Amino acid sequence: MKLVYLLASLAVLLSFAVCNTLTITTVAGFTSSEGYSGDNGPATNAQLNGPRGIHVAPNGEVYIADGSNHRVRKISANGVITTVAGTGVQGFSGDNGQATSAQLDTPYNLNTSPTGELIIVDRNNHRIRSVSSAGVITTIVGSGIQGFSGDNGLATNASLNFPRFIAYTSSGDMIITDTENHRIRRVFTNGTIVTIAGRGIAGFSGDNGLATLAQLNTPRVIRVNSAGEFIFTDSLNNRIRRISTDGIITTIAGSGAANFSGDGGSPLNAQFNNPRGLTLTSSGSIIVSDRSNHRIRLIENNVVNTIAGVGTPGFSGDNGDARQAQLNFPWGVAVAPNGNIFIADRQNNRVRMLTLRSPTPTPSSASYLSQKNTIFLVCLGLLLVLM
Repeated sequence: MKLVYLLASLAVLLSFAVCNTLTITTVAGFTSSEGYSGDNGPATNAQLNGPRGIHVAPNGEVYIADGSNHRVRKISANGVITTVAGTGVQGFSGDNGQATSAQLDTPYNLNTSPTGELIIVDRNNHRIRSVSSAGVITTIVGSGIQGFSGDNGLATNASLNFPRFIAYTSSGDMIITDTENHRIRRVFTNGTIVTIAGRGIAGFSGDNGLATLAQLNTPRVIRVNSAGEFIFTDSLNNRIRRISTDGIITTIAGSGAANFSGDGGSPLNAQFNNPRGLTLTSSGSIIVSDRSNHRIRLIENNVVNTIAGVGTPGFSGDNGDARQAQLNFPWGVAVAPNGNIFIADRQNNRVRMLTLRSPTPTPSSASYLSQKNTIFLVCLGLLLVLM
Protein backbone atom coordinates (compact mmCIF):
# COMPACT_ATOMS: atom_id res chain seq x y z
CA MET A 1 0.00 0.00 0.00
CA LYS A 2 2.86 2.39 0.78
CA LEU A 3 4.24 1.70 -2.68
CA VAL A 4 0.91 2.68 -4.17
CA TYR A 5 0.95 6.02 -2.32
CA LEU A 6 4.59 6.63 -3.30
CA LEU A 7 3.90 5.94 -6.94
CA ALA A 8 0.78 8.07 -6.85
CA SER A 9 2.77 10.98 -5.42
CA LEU A 10 5.41 10.56 -8.09
CA ALA A 11 2.68 10.51 -10.71
CA VAL A 12 1.32 13.84 -9.53
CA LEU A 13 4.78 15.41 -9.60
CA LEU A 14 5.60 13.99 -13.01
CA SER A 15 2.24 14.96 -14.44
CA PHE A 16 2.83 18.54 -13.36
CA ALA A 17 6.35 18.54 -14.79
CA VAL A 18 5.18 17.26 -18.15
CA CYS A 19 1.64 18.62 -18.46
CA ASN A 20 2.55 22.13 -17.39
CA THR A 21 5.68 22.62 -19.47
CA LEU A 22 4.78 25.57 -21.62
CA THR A 23 6.61 27.48 -24.32
CA ILE A 24 6.62 31.28 -24.15
CA THR A 25 6.65 33.58 -27.17
CA THR A 26 6.01 37.26 -27.84
CA VAL A 27 2.92 38.06 -29.92
CA ALA A 28 2.89 41.86 -29.62
CA GLY A 29 5.62 44.40 -28.98
CA PHE A 30 9.24 44.30 -30.08
CA THR A 31 11.01 46.44 -27.48
CA SER A 32 10.82 47.11 -23.78
CA SER A 33 10.92 50.84 -24.55
CA GLU A 34 7.61 52.64 -24.18
CA GLY A 35 6.03 54.08 -27.29
CA TYR A 36 3.31 53.90 -29.88
CA SER A 37 3.74 52.53 -33.37
CA GLY A 38 2.85 49.69 -35.67
CA ASP A 39 -0.86 49.94 -36.39
CA ASN A 40 -1.95 48.06 -39.51
CA GLY A 41 1.19 45.94 -39.43
CA PRO A 42 2.38 42.81 -37.62
CA ALA A 43 1.77 43.08 -33.87
CA THR A 44 5.29 41.82 -33.24
CA ASN A 45 6.61 45.02 -34.86
CA ALA A 46 4.40 47.36 -32.83
CA GLN A 47 5.26 49.44 -29.79
CA LEU A 48 3.10 49.29 -26.67
CA ASN A 49 3.13 51.52 -23.62
CA GLY A 50 2.25 49.93 -20.32
CA PRO A 51 -0.22 47.24 -21.42
CA ARG A 52 -2.51 46.45 -18.52
CA GLY A 53 -5.37 44.17 -19.45
CA ILE A 54 -5.63 41.44 -22.04
CA HIS A 55 -8.84 39.94 -23.37
CA VAL A 56 -9.47 37.16 -25.84
CA ALA A 57 -12.82 37.54 -27.57
CA PRO A 58 -14.97 34.50 -28.34
CA ASN A 59 -13.71 34.59 -31.95
CA GLY A 60 -10.09 34.37 -30.75
CA GLU A 61 -9.10 37.98 -31.46
CA VAL A 62 -6.86 39.45 -28.77
CA TYR A 63 -7.61 42.88 -27.29
CA ILE A 64 -5.00 44.90 -25.41
CA ALA A 65 -5.64 47.72 -22.96
CA ASP A 66 -2.61 49.75 -24.07
CA GLY A 67 -2.96 51.86 -20.97
CA SER A 68 -0.34 54.57 -21.24
CA ASN A 69 -1.08 54.98 -24.95
CA HIS A 70 -4.72 55.58 -23.92
CA ARG A 71 -5.87 53.16 -26.59
CA VAL A 72 -7.47 49.78 -26.98
CA ARG A 73 -5.79 47.71 -29.66
CA LYS A 74 -6.72 44.48 -31.37
CA ILE A 75 -4.64 41.65 -32.79
CA SER A 76 -6.57 39.98 -35.58
CA ALA A 77 -6.26 36.33 -36.54
CA ASN A 78 -3.66 37.27 -39.16
CA GLY A 79 -1.45 38.90 -36.52
CA VAL A 80 -2.12 42.50 -37.60
CA ILE A 81 -2.60 45.09 -34.85
CA THR A 82 -5.03 48.02 -35.06
CA THR A 83 -6.51 50.61 -32.70
CA VAL A 84 -10.21 50.08 -32.00
CA ALA A 85 -10.73 52.79 -29.37
CA GLY A 86 -8.92 55.93 -28.29
CA THR A 87 -7.14 58.73 -30.12
CA GLY A 88 -4.02 58.40 -27.99
CA VAL A 89 -4.73 61.72 -26.27
CA GLN A 90 -5.45 61.30 -22.57
CA GLY A 91 -8.87 62.60 -21.53
CA PHE A 92 -12.57 61.99 -21.82
CA SER A 93 -14.64 62.64 -24.91
CA GLY A 94 -16.46 60.98 -27.74
CA ASP A 95 -19.52 59.29 -26.29
CA ASN A 96 -22.09 58.39 -28.94
CA GLY A 97 -19.47 58.69 -31.68
CA GLN A 98 -16.82 56.45 -33.18
CA ALA A 99 -14.60 54.87 -30.53
CA THR A 100 -11.47 55.61 -32.55
CA SER A 101 -12.30 59.34 -32.23
CA ALA A 102 -12.92 59.16 -28.47
CA GLN A 103 -10.53 60.00 -25.68
CA LEU A 104 -9.74 57.42 -23.00
CA ASP A 105 -7.71 57.83 -19.83
CA THR A 106 -5.61 54.78 -19.01
CA PRO A 107 -7.90 51.97 -20.13
CA TYR A 108 -7.25 49.13 -17.78
CA ASN A 109 -9.20 46.03 -18.72
CA LEU A 110 -11.58 44.69 -21.31
CA ASN A 111 -14.32 42.14 -21.74
CA THR A 112 -17.06 41.11 -24.15
CA SER A 113 -20.66 41.67 -23.09
CA PRO A 114 -23.26 38.90 -23.42
CA THR A 115 -24.60 40.75 -26.47
CA GLY A 116 -21.19 41.09 -28.11
CA GLU A 117 -20.09 44.65 -27.30
CA LEU A 118 -16.50 45.37 -26.35
CA ILE A 119 -16.47 46.66 -22.76
CA ILE A 120 -13.68 49.01 -21.66
CA VAL A 121 -12.79 49.80 -18.07
CA ASP A 122 -11.78 53.45 -18.54
CA ARG A 123 -9.99 53.60 -15.23
CA ASN A 124 -8.97 57.22 -14.77
CA ASN A 125 -12.28 58.43 -16.17
CA HIS A 126 -14.03 56.36 -13.48
CA ARG A 127 -16.32 54.88 -16.10
CA ILE A 128 -17.21 51.65 -17.84
CA ARG A 129 -17.69 52.18 -21.56
CA SER A 130 -19.13 50.03 -24.33
CA VAL A 131 -18.16 49.83 -28.01
CA SER A 132 -20.87 48.50 -30.31
CA SER A 133 -20.30 46.30 -33.35
CA ALA A 134 -20.61 49.51 -35.40
CA GLY A 135 -17.73 51.05 -33.42
CA VAL A 136 -19.83 53.53 -31.43
CA ILE A 137 -18.73 54.19 -27.84
CA THR A 138 -21.00 55.03 -24.89
CA THR A 139 -20.71 55.17 -21.11
CA ILE A 140 -22.73 52.46 -19.39
CA VAL A 141 -21.54 52.82 -15.77
CA GLY A 142 -20.19 55.82 -13.91
CA SER A 143 -20.90 59.53 -13.78
CA GLY A 144 -17.21 60.32 -14.18
CA ILE A 145 -17.06 61.87 -10.70
CA GLN A 146 -14.46 60.08 -8.62
CA GLY A 147 -15.83 58.77 -5.34
CA PHE A 148 -18.45 56.45 -3.99
CA SER A 149 -22.15 56.97 -4.48
CA GLY A 150 -25.18 55.68 -6.27
CA ASP A 151 -26.00 52.31 -4.75
CA ASN A 152 -29.58 51.23 -5.43
CA GLY A 153 -29.85 53.76 -8.24
CA LEU A 154 -28.96 53.88 -11.92
CA ALA A 155 -25.40 52.80 -12.64
CA THR A 156 -24.86 55.72 -15.02
CA ASN A 157 -25.37 58.11 -12.09
CA ALA A 158 -23.04 56.26 -9.70
CA SER A 159 -19.55 57.35 -8.70
CA LEU A 160 -16.69 54.87 -9.10
CA ASN A 161 -13.12 55.19 -7.85
CA PHE A 162 -10.54 53.88 -10.32
CA PRO A 163 -12.39 50.71 -11.35
CA ARG A 164 -10.19 47.91 -12.66
CA PHE A 165 -12.25 45.04 -14.09
CA ILE A 166 -15.68 43.81 -15.09
CA ALA A 167 -17.11 40.33 -15.49
CA TYR A 168 -20.55 38.99 -16.32
CA THR A 169 -22.82 36.50 -14.61
CA SER A 170 -24.80 33.92 -16.55
CA SER A 171 -27.87 36.15 -16.16
CA GLY A 172 -26.09 39.11 -17.76
CA ASP A 173 -25.39 41.16 -14.62
CA MET A 174 -22.12 43.09 -14.65
CA ILE A 175 -19.67 42.66 -11.75
CA ILE A 176 -17.22 45.54 -11.20
CA THR A 177 -14.11 45.75 -9.06
CA ASP A 178 -14.47 49.31 -7.75
CA THR A 179 -10.88 49.12 -6.70
CA GLU A 180 -10.12 52.23 -4.72
CA ASN A 181 -13.51 52.11 -3.06
CA HIS A 182 -12.40 48.66 -1.87
CA ARG A 183 -15.70 47.24 -3.02
CA ILE A 184 -17.17 44.89 -5.57
CA ARG A 185 -20.35 46.16 -7.16
CA ARG A 186 -23.06 44.56 -9.27
CA VAL A 187 -25.07 46.17 -12.05
CA PHE A 188 -28.30 44.32 -12.71
CA THR A 189 -29.69 44.07 -16.21
CA ASN A 190 -32.23 46.78 -15.29
CA GLY A 191 -29.32 49.22 -14.76
CA THR A 192 -29.38 49.34 -10.94
CA ILE A 193 -26.05 49.21 -9.11
CA VAL A 194 -25.40 47.74 -5.63
CA THR A 195 -22.41 46.74 -3.50
CA ILE A 196 -21.95 42.99 -3.07
CA ALA A 197 -18.61 42.93 -1.24
CA GLY A 198 -16.56 45.30 0.86
CA ARG A 199 -17.35 48.03 3.38
CA GLY A 200 -15.28 50.70 1.67
CA ILE A 201 -12.49 50.55 4.26
CA ALA A 202 -9.18 49.09 3.11
CA GLY A 203 -8.13 46.11 5.20
CA PHE A 204 -8.61 42.41 5.66
CA SER A 205 -11.50 40.89 7.57
CA GLY A 206 -14.70 38.99 7.18
CA ASP A 207 -13.79 35.54 5.95
CA ASN A 208 -16.59 33.00 6.40
CA GLY A 209 -19.14 35.78 6.77
CA LEU A 210 -21.19 37.96 4.48
CA ALA A 211 -19.06 39.60 1.79
CA THR A 212 -20.82 42.93 2.32
CA LEU A 213 -19.40 43.03 5.86
CA ALA A 214 -15.86 42.09 4.85
CA GLN A 215 -12.88 44.35 4.29
CA LEU A 216 -11.05 44.23 0.98
CA ASN A 217 -7.82 45.94 0.00
CA THR A 218 -7.62 46.99 -3.64
CA PRO A 219 -9.57 44.24 -5.40
CA ARG A 220 -8.52 44.19 -9.03
CA VAL A 221 -9.66 41.33 -11.26
CA ILE A 222 -12.76 39.21 -10.82
CA ARG A 223 -14.08 36.19 -12.70
CA VAL A 224 -17.26 34.15 -12.48
CA ASN A 225 -16.83 30.38 -12.36
CA SER A 226 -19.19 27.75 -13.72
CA ALA A 227 -20.90 27.47 -10.31
CA GLY A 228 -21.72 31.19 -10.33
CA GLU A 229 -19.14 32.03 -7.64
CA PHE A 230 -16.94 35.13 -7.87
CA ILE A 231 -13.15 34.63 -7.74
CA PHE A 232 -11.03 37.77 -7.37
CA THR A 233 -7.56 39.07 -6.61
CA ASP A 234 -7.60 40.99 -3.32
CA SER A 235 -4.33 42.51 -4.38
CA LEU A 236 -2.93 44.36 -1.39
CA ASN A 237 -4.15 41.61 0.90
CA ASN A 238 -2.02 39.28 -1.24
CA ARG A 239 -4.88 36.82 -1.44
CA ILE A 240 -7.29 35.22 -3.86
CA ARG A 241 -10.81 35.24 -2.41
CA ARG A 242 -14.12 33.70 -3.36
CA ILE A 243 -17.71 34.84 -2.89
CA SER A 244 -20.21 31.99 -2.88
CA THR A 245 -23.64 32.16 -4.46
CA ASP A 246 -25.10 32.85 -1.00
CA GLY A 247 -22.78 35.82 -0.46
CA ILE A 248 -20.19 34.26 1.87
CA ILE A 249 -16.57 35.30 1.37
CA THR A 250 -13.53 33.07 1.94
CA THR A 251 -9.84 33.08 1.11
CA ILE A 252 -8.85 30.32 -1.30
CA ALA A 253 -5.19 31.23 -1.85
CA GLY A 254 -2.56 33.31 -0.13
CA SER A 255 -1.38 33.56 3.46
CA GLY A 256 -1.53 37.35 3.32
CA ALA A 257 2.24 37.86 3.48
CA ALA A 258 3.73 39.73 0.52
CA ASN A 259 6.43 37.32 -0.59
CA PHE A 260 6.97 34.19 -2.65
CA SER A 261 6.60 30.65 -1.37
CA GLY A 262 4.42 27.61 -1.51
CA ASP A 263 4.83 26.07 -4.94
CA GLY A 264 3.87 22.42 -4.86
CA GLY A 265 1.67 22.85 -1.79
CA SER A 266 -1.66 24.15 -0.60
CA PRO A 267 -2.67 27.53 -2.07
CA LEU A 268 -3.72 28.71 1.40
CA ASN A 269 -0.14 28.36 2.63
CA ALA A 270 1.40 30.03 -0.40
CA GLN A 271 2.68 33.57 -0.49
CA PHE A 272 1.76 35.96 -3.29
CA ASN A 273 3.05 39.48 -3.85
CA ASN A 274 0.48 41.93 -5.17
CA PRO A 275 -1.42 39.52 -7.43
CA ARG A 276 -3.07 41.42 -10.28
CA GLY A 277 -4.59 39.41 -13.11
CA LEU A 278 -6.65 36.27 -12.79
CA THR A 279 -8.42 34.00 -15.22
CA LEU A 280 -10.11 30.61 -15.17
CA THR A 281 -9.52 27.63 -17.42
CA SER A 282 -12.37 25.62 -18.91
CA SER A 283 -11.91 23.07 -16.12
CA GLY A 284 -12.10 25.73 -13.40
CA SER A 285 -8.41 25.96 -12.56
CA ILE A 286 -7.20 29.44 -11.59
CA ILE A 287 -4.33 31.26 -13.30
CA VAL A 288 -2.89 34.24 -11.41
CA SER A 289 -0.41 36.89 -12.49
CA ASP A 290 1.69 37.20 -9.35
CA ARG A 291 2.84 40.68 -10.31
CA SER A 292 5.66 41.54 -7.94
CA ASN A 293 6.96 37.98 -7.99
CA HIS A 294 7.23 38.27 -11.79
CA ARG A 295 5.48 34.93 -12.21
CA ILE A 296 2.33 33.34 -13.55
CA ARG A 297 0.97 30.70 -11.18
CA LEU A 298 -1.60 27.95 -11.58
CA ILE A 299 -3.96 26.77 -8.84
CA GLU A 300 -5.22 23.34 -9.76
CA ASN A 301 -6.45 20.41 -7.67
CA ASN A 302 -5.71 22.44 -4.51
CA VAL A 303 -2.02 22.81 -5.42
CA VAL A 304 -0.25 25.97 -6.56
CA ASN A 305 2.67 26.00 -9.00
CA THR A 306 4.54 28.46 -11.17
CA ILE A 307 3.95 27.97 -14.89
CA ALA A 308 5.84 31.02 -16.19
CA GLY A 309 8.55 33.28 -14.85
CA VAL A 310 11.81 32.59 -13.07
CA GLY A 311 11.05 35.25 -10.45
CA THR A 312 13.57 37.94 -11.40
CA PRO A 313 12.38 40.94 -13.43
CA GLY A 314 13.62 41.32 -16.98
CA PHE A 315 13.04 40.04 -20.46
CA SER A 316 14.32 36.69 -21.67
CA GLY A 317 13.29 33.17 -22.56
CA ASP A 318 11.23 33.43 -25.73
CA ASN A 319 10.77 30.11 -27.52
CA GLY A 320 11.83 28.19 -24.44
CA ASP A 321 10.39 26.77 -21.23
CA ALA A 322 8.17 29.49 -19.79
CA ARG A 323 9.32 28.69 -16.25
CA GLN A 324 12.85 29.76 -17.21
CA ALA A 325 11.75 33.02 -18.82
CA GLN A 326 11.87 36.48 -17.29
CA LEU A 327 8.73 38.56 -16.94
CA ASN A 328 8.61 42.14 -15.72
CA PHE A 329 5.56 42.94 -13.60
CA PRO A 330 2.96 40.87 -15.48
CA TRP A 331 -0.56 42.24 -15.17
CA GLY A 332 -3.44 40.93 -17.25
CA VAL A 333 -3.81 37.26 -18.11
CA ALA A 334 -6.39 35.56 -20.32
CA VAL A 335 -7.08 32.13 -21.78
CA ALA A 336 -8.02 31.73 -25.44
CA PRO A 337 -10.67 29.26 -26.63
CA ASN A 338 -7.85 26.97 -27.82
CA GLY A 339 -6.21 26.98 -24.38
CA ASN A 340 -3.32 29.35 -25.12
CA ILE A 341 -2.57 31.77 -22.28
CA PHE A 342 -1.90 35.46 -23.00
CA ILE A 343 0.01 37.73 -20.62
CA ALA A 344 0.26 41.52 -20.55
CA ASP A 345 3.97 41.74 -19.65
CA ARG A 346 3.62 45.33 -18.56
CA GLN A 347 7.14 46.63 -17.94
CA ASN A 348 8.42 44.70 -20.95
CA ASN A 349 5.75 46.45 -23.05
CA ARG A 350 4.87 43.18 -24.69
CA VAL A 351 2.09 40.63 -24.91
CA ARG A 352 3.38 37.11 -24.49
CA MET A 353 1.74 33.75 -25.07
CA LEU A 354 2.09 30.37 -23.39
CA THR A 355 1.47 27.19 -25.37
CA LEU A 356 1.97 23.50 -24.64
CA ARG A 357 5.38 22.30 -25.72
CA SER A 358 4.49 18.73 -26.68
CA PRO A 359 1.79 17.17 -28.86
CA THR A 360 -1.24 15.43 -27.44
CA PRO A 361 -0.66 11.65 -27.27
CA THR A 362 -2.13 9.49 -30.00
CA PRO A 363 -3.38 5.90 -29.66
CA SER A 364 -0.03 4.76 -31.05
CA SER A 365 1.90 6.45 -28.22
CA ALA A 366 -0.38 5.64 -25.31
CA SER A 367 -2.97 3.05 -24.38
CA TYR A 368 -6.29 3.62 -22.64
CA LEU A 369 -7.07 0.78 -20.28
CA SER A 370 -9.45 0.39 -17.36
CA GLN A 371 -8.48 -2.64 -15.33
CA LYS A 372 -9.63 -2.66 -11.73
CA ASN A 373 -7.20 -1.07 -9.21
CA THR A 374 -5.10 0.36 -12.02
CA ILE A 375 -4.65 4.06 -12.67
CA PHE A 376 -3.41 5.16 -16.06
CA LEU A 377 -2.12 8.69 -16.37
CA VAL A 378 -1.57 9.63 -19.99
CA CYS A 379 -0.09 13.07 -20.43
CA LEU A 380 1.75 14.38 -23.43
CA GLY A 381 3.07 10.96 -24.33
CA LEU A 382 3.98 9.86 -20.78
CA LEU A 383 2.24 6.73 -19.53
CA LEU A 384 2.35 5.98 -15.82
CA VAL A 385 0.84 2.74 -14.54
CA LEU A 386 0.07 2.58 -10.83
CA MET A 387 -0.92 -0.82 -9.44
